[in-house]
This record gives sequence, C-alpha cells and structure tokens, in this order.
Amino acid sequence: MKTRWLGNAYILALSLALFFLPGSAAAQNTVATIATAESIVNTGNGGTAVGEEVCGSCSPGDSFQWVAAQFTLTQPAALTTVQGWFGSTDGTFGPLNLVVRTNNAQGEYPLPGAAIWSQSYTVAAQTTNKFVTFSNYNPVLAAGTYWICFEPPKGSALLVPMSADGATPLTPASRYAFYNAPNGHYDNFAEFGNTDYPSLTISGLALTTSTGAGVITFGTAADTVTSGTVFNMFPFSQGPVPVGDVGQSDTL
Repeated sequence: MKTRWLGNAYILALSLALFFLPGSAAAQNTVATIATAESIVNTGNGGTAVGEEVCGSCSPGDSFQWVAAQFTLTQPAALTTVQGWFGSTDGTFGPLNLVVRTNNAQGEYPLPGAAIWSQSYTVAAQTTNKFVTFSNYNPVLAAGTYWICFEPPKGSALLVPMSADGATPLTPASRYAFYNAPNGHYDNFAEFGNTDYPSLTISGLALTTSTGAGVITFGTAADTVTSGTVFNMFPFSQGPVPVGDVGQSDTL
C-alpha cells in the first residue's frame, strides 16, 4: 500500500508541475527562401524563314515531328518560363508537351535522352511569327546538361514551323536535334548539315548563391518547449528542443 501511495503521489506532483510551470521562451528558426532569376538560354527573336516543323500529324499516317535544343546548368535551377519562336505558316494549332530530357553523349553527336519532366500546353492560333510563351513551367534540375523538347503528342492538330534566323543561335550547331516519326529516334542537326536553328528562350531561378553555396534561407518560426523537474530531482521535457541556426539543419 505504501509503494502504491508513493507512485500516485509522484504522478500527481508531475501533473501539477506540468500544469503550473510556465513555458520557456520561443526558439527562433529560419524558414524563407531566396533564389536569383536568370536567363538560361536566349537566342534572340527568330526571323521569317521556315525552320523545322513541330507537328503531331504532319501527314496522313503516323508521321509526327519534334524539335529540341540543348542547354547546360552550371548550378541547380528551377525552370520557370520557356519561349519558342513559332511561325504562322501551315496554320493549325493544338496540344504540345514541353519536355526536359537528359543528355545522351555516347555517339558522335549528343542527343536527347530519357524524359525526366513533361508539361502539357495548348498552342493557340496566331497570324504572325512570334515567341509563344509557356509559363508556370516547374522542373527543378541539378547542375548538368539537358534538352528542352517541343513535342506535340501523336495526333495533335499542331502543325507549325519553329522559324529560324535567330539573332544568336546556340553554338556549336550540335546543340539542336529533331525527332521524325519514321526514323523512330532523335537526330542531331549537325549530322545532316541542318542550319534551320529554332529560336527560343529559357528562364529560371538559380538555387545557389553567387559564391556557390546552397540556397540561403531566413525568417522566423517558433517552438515552445515546457521543461523542468519534479521535487528538484526528476527532469522532464514536454518535447524535443530544436537545435540549429541559419544555414544549419535542425537536429531533433
């Protein structure tokens, strides 16, 4: 009976301590993010020359064609906007998938590899040659080399040339490729001496600082932790105490 009474007394004392003990001061942590806007690719405006067609049904049967351009990130980045200079010739419009592919550098010329991101858009009718903007693009990519690919799904009514004559085409010429359905794979422009380089821009957010450090985070967040002792003998805590500061992980 005495042992049971002591146990009950300890539980009662602990409960009272938890009820009456004031919480400790709030612990401050960092939680907001900085990123820097950057232009990743900008060939300048295209001209009126008819370049390679982007089409979901180029001719009767299973024919379709895609166009791609290579780009390199020197640091992690989130892509946000892509533009393609589309002509008005041929004049049918419809769905298009904007795809990021890995870089396949195993052959004589680099080619688009596996698809790692795709978003669907609808290209509206237009009467002039101009940049068509694909906004709210969302891939987040590590540093490396990739391809941005304009790929209308098979059967799409889209049939439009990506007009050439950009002010500053990408160099070397091997940074462009096209996929023609009868071939069943991407081919590099340089392999065929093709100079109808499509005009495009890619914009995004750099996810490292100018010194190469990781993205800086800052701001405030609070976590109140109740702690103390019972009878000045038995320590307790209501929860783990956060550890860390700007640029450091919280260890719980």
